[in-house]
Amino acid sequence: MSEQLKIFKEGYVDRLLADVKAGTAIDAYRDNKQLEIDPAVVLSSQIMLADRIPTLGTQPADDLESAIAIYEYLGPLTATQASDKRLWTYLAHVTFREYTLNRWTVDESDDVKARDSIIQHWFVSENDRRLRRHAIARLWWAAHLTFAPWENDPVNFVSLKCDDKYVYTRELLKTQDIFQQILERSMGRSKRILVAFLETLRQNPSLSESRKAVRDVIKEANLMLGYRKLSFLPYPTVFNVIEDLASDAVT
Repeated sequence: MSEQLKIFKEGYVDRLLADVKAGTAIDAYRDNKQLEIDPAVVLSSQIMLADRIPTLGTQPADDLESAIAIYEYLGPLTATQASDKRLWTYLAHVTFREYTLNRWTVDESDDVKARDSIIQHWFVSENDRRLRRHAIARLWWAAHLTFAPWENDPVNFVSLKCDDKYVYTRELLKTQDIFQQILERSMGRSKRILVAFLETLRQNPSLSESRKAVRDVIKEANLMLGYRKLSFLPYPTVFNVIEDLASDAVT
């Protein structure tokens, strides 16, 4: 039976974060134990969950399957829900605590590095970059931004329709570098540019083998966002631009 997702109260999130910043709670993130939660600091959200909590792989190579599992577990979220620090903090600290501990191991010897890692992977803010680095939010966003683009925008993407609704999620998470370079830059906010780049990768598998070529294409696409208003052009035009950039990058 489906149930409502629990979230922390905002004041509790702020207290957890303050303790980490002060250095008084760091050891708790080195201890592979469940967090004892006072029911008074938890609320029920309006998000209805899938029946089963997915098991997430803790290696970078597992991120694709983990992203799909998280997206199917939480489902599509509103913009407000998807940026809610209470939601993501609860998921990292409670539902997927063991995963977060194992996927983003906290430094045992350096409290400064440990503090920074905890803030980065266990907490979020309204900043897009923080959302894209959070242990669980990053997985959901990877799937959300790439899931069956032809469903939300058939005018631009109908020609790309296929049976695999995660075809572009697979391209995005092909390497960690591709994922980080795209989602931490402006082009990650433009569906047309993002899909055009991922379709270019799909049609040219050798491109993803060159870290320099990938970075060059992403850099040029981000520059074009400003002076050519690339994100406002029809998808076929955007694809041709990205494909030309890719051809230049690999020659």
